[in-house]
Amino acid sequence: MLVVDEIGTGPAAVVDCAYLITLTTVITREIVAGNNWRNLRVAVLVGLTAVSNIVFQAEVVIYAAPTYGLRLAVAAIVGLIMVVGGRVIPSFTSNWLTRQGSGRRPTPLDRSILVRSRSRLLRLLLGSQRRIGKAPLLCFFSWQSRRRHDSRAGQARRLGAS
Repeated sequence: MLVVDEIGTGPAAVVDCAYLITLTTVITREIVAGNNWRNLRVAVLVGLTAVSNIVFQAEVVIYAAPTYGLRLAVAAIVGLIMVVGGRVIPSFTSNWLTRQGSGRRPTPLDRSILVRSRSRLLRLLLGSQRRIGKAPLLCFFSWQSRRRHDSRAGQARRLGAS
């Protein structure tokens, strides 16, 4: 959008939208060619980002106040962070622990956190202004508490077996 003054708003918006559409196409082609269907989520979320960009551009032209495009973009980007972070970080952590000679592995993320995160993103998309309260914090603290309990129980079993 840096060249809006030279080429105009319409062509600049088309170029802006074409980038994400092209990126989605390339990602999808690579997933199909590699028969790597578990990564299709990434392509869908990048495609959702492209759709949010198109909605954003349309809202700017029609209403001069983008709302749904921004919400959709935030939800798509947070979704990408959740998918990539849920795979990359545990993989890197596991590889580092293996190199250090540790038998420990990262615990998988609790499903309830993912469900709550997705439901919150859906509420963001729908424009719900109701506050979500303490439920996500309680969910996180219960997950942390259970992790600590499981870790201590494992240590006690190892110490008792020695």
